[in-house]
Amino acid sequence: MSVKPTSGRAGEVFTVALTGANTGFLQGQTMANFGPGISVSGAPEGQPGVLTVASPTSATATLTIDPAAAAGVRGVTLSTGAQTASLTNAFTVLAPLAPMAPPV
Repeated sequence: MSVKPTSGRAGEVFTVALTGANTGFLQGQTMANFGPGISVSGAPEGQPGVLTVASPTSATATLTIDPAAAAGVRGVTLSTGAQTASLTNAFTVLAPLAPMAPPV
């Protein structure tokens, strides 16, 4: 299983691509969990969210990273019914960018 991109900053909203091998992703049934502080496709933070499935081995998800999410590495878990695939250290939450100082 792979995740691209493999990182995002606290406070960002963006789409990730998920690719599996020998998986059976199904629209409306395949879910992903990216860990604490991350919402997947509108699900509550830290809970599984439904993916948009393109094929049995390819899907996308919209991630929303809480601005207060702790920076660090997360595991990613995908599930379709009883089939589960996990990837340790698959995604990294980066600290938010420091605000720019106003011009002097």
